[in-house]
Amino acid sequence: MAGSVVALVLLGARWRPVFEECRGRAVEPGTPDAERCGEAAVRTLEADLATLGRRTLAAGTQQALLADLEKLQQEALQVLNACDAVPPWGVEEWSMASKWLQGAMTLEIARVIRTAPLPSDAAGGEEVLTTYRQQLDGAATQMEGEIRAHWQGILADAKARNVENRWTRLIEERVETLPELPPPPPEPPREDNAEGESLDEDGFLQFLEEMSEEEE
Repeated sequence: MAGSVVALVLLGARWRPVFEECRGRAVEPGTPDAERCGEAAVRTLEADLATLGRRTLAAGTQQALLADLEKLQQEALQVLNACDAVPPWGVEEWSMASKWLQGAMTLEIARVIRTAPLPSDAAGGEEVLTTYRQQLDGAATQMEGEIRAHWQGILADAKARNVENRWTRLIEERVETLPELPPPPPEPPREDNAEGESLDEDGFLQFLEEMSEEEE
């Protein structure tokens, strides 16, 4: 696995200057130039996805986790925005690839959230810590459900246009593994520990909620 990640990153490094050059100018849709620019984008974004696939949040305080998650969000948003540059170039293969990569990138963020360590300064009993873990899992599940719904719309559009390629098949396979979008949860009561301090004093869970809303 490590070898394949390195290979993708090296390939992406070769294509990245081409992609950046294409993003900085007009690209005539449906031309050989658009084909080259689209491939450069996908190879670059595949490398970014491979790098994110190895990302985790480092153990620490709520404040440290929040700072790390904010950094991750900014990194991911740059890549997600880059995906948006590809469809206007009018090459179906690479346009669908960008939609796959955009969803896969969001799913990696969900994975990072779900596997986030509990804050070192989270005080309280086992029940409180279990609630914290459930909230992390809920935030990740929400993001997964939203990607499932988004991808289902993309597949319906592709089917209507008789589009089928490697990327639609990848989306179809992954959609089947994702949960349905859960109903909106009721507003949870504020969790306090034995000393009366908020478990989410530094806003880590609140940030997750806002981050999930931004992905919609």
